[in-house]
Amino acid sequence: MKNISQKLRTRKLALAATLALLIVAGFGLATSKACNAAWSTEFSRASQSAKMAGRPILIIFLGSDWDEKSMTMEHQIFKNPDFGGYARLNFVLLKVDFPQLQLQTPEMQAANERLATEYKVHSFPTLLLVDDTGAELARTVYDGEKFPEFMTMMATLKQGAKIAQ
Repeated sequence: MKNISQKLRTRKLALAATLALLIVAGFGLATSKACNAAWSTEFSRASQSAKMAGRPILIIFLGSDWDEKSMTMEHQIFKNPDFGGYARLNFVLLKVDFPQLQLQTPEMQAANERLATEYKVHSFPTLLLVDDTGAELARTVYDGEKFPEFMTMMATLKQGAKIAQ
């Protein structure tokens, strides 16, 4: 009898652990799909995609794990499902990150530094619209705007860059 109750307890624990894993995995899938926009971290790839798609590159310079406005932008803007759809239709996305807590390869750090120097980026988050050759079309900074205001800012940025809506 003792052996049977122990087996039942073991099965219940295994079932509970499996259920917990499924819930966590499902949550992870749901949150990763919240913004279904594809981000590039290499300018050459973004440039090729922009040329093929006929869309400008939206470069986001940010400090994802230490800059308060960058973190706000990540949570309030990039995780919004509407941003993913809008971005996919209008831009090729390039994220140029300067984390302090996360490790980056020396090559990635050097490439990001080159881009920040080339585009004279001095604050985070800075957003640039460039064409597939890298020519700057428009620029702005994110200052904590909520999603609706951010989308208006994006439309203004596109309009200022004289890109077809």
